[in-house]
This record gives sequence, structure tokens and C-alpha cells, in this order.
Amino acid sequence: MQARGPRPPIQHRETSMSVEIHSRKEAVVLQNPGKRSVQLLWRENAPDAAVTVTHVAMAPGAVSSRHEHPGAEQIWIVESGVAALLLGEHERREIKAGDLVRTPKGHVHGIENTGAVPFVYLTVTCPPEDMTHFYVQRQNAAETSADADPVPTEADRDGSDATRA
Repeated sequence: MQARGPRPPIQHRETSMSVEIHSRKEAVVLQNPGKRSVQLLWRENAPDAAVTVTHVAMAPGAVSSRHEHPGAEQIWIVESGVAALLLGEHERREIKAGDLVRTPKGHVHGIENTGAVPFVYLTVTCPPEDMTHFYVQRQNAAETSADADPVPTEADRDGSDATRA
């Protein structure tokens, strides 16, 4: 089943500004073992958007290995869980629900879910970036159980805690 795409823009009468409403059910889901990322706003559904917005859930023990985004900064808003933020080559800092993390462009970072429950966060990347090269699987949210709240289960894991991003 193919996603329908965003709803037609709403023309705001006072400003002529187009407002878009995007549904999680129409989103693309990118997955690695232990990690599921719902692409809420990105170049495929909003080509002129100034940011990429992704909702991410990581299973306990899952790792997103250190990497960088040379041309973009990222902001993470932690919704639930606890994790180790992996910085540079060896640094680790604990982050938890309620924290906001800003990673400037070109800075090495990664994340490890060190808690016993899923680690869930919203990420905003600016300028927009296509994240598909970081993942091994792509599906439409309508084809997965991820359209409500994407939390990976043990069945999503292949025995490896390491993922690329």
C-alpha cells in the first residue's frame, strides 16, 4: 500500500500562507535492529520545508553508533527513557526525558539506550537531510504497527545492538 502523501495545503486568508497537515499514518518508517524512525516531515512529503522532523524509538540496549551530519545541526527533544549520548570518540553523557540536546553541524554524536524501557525522542534536523542511508529497512507507516507510537520490540532486533545511526 502506498502512502497518500500530505493533504493539500490550507490557504490562510489573511496572509496567503500555505499550511500543511501531515499524518503519522502517511509517514515513512525507517528501521534498524532496535531502532524505528518515523519521518514526519522530510523532503519526500514537504520538499520546501526548512527542517526534517523525525520521531525515534530505540529498544533497551540499542545503539546508534557515532556519526556526523557535516551540513546540518540536530536538535533532540527527549520524550521518555534514559540514554547515553555518545560524543566525539570517547565521551558519554546521560540524557533523559525532558532534556533537549543540540548537536552543531559536523559534531560526532551517537546514542545508546541504557535504560530498561524504550528511549523515545523527537529530532529536528536543519537544513533538511535525507536519513535513508542510515537505515536498512523502509516501510510506509500504514504497512507497519508504527503508525501510533513506534516502539521497537525484541522481534525487531536481530541480536545486534549496533546500528548505523
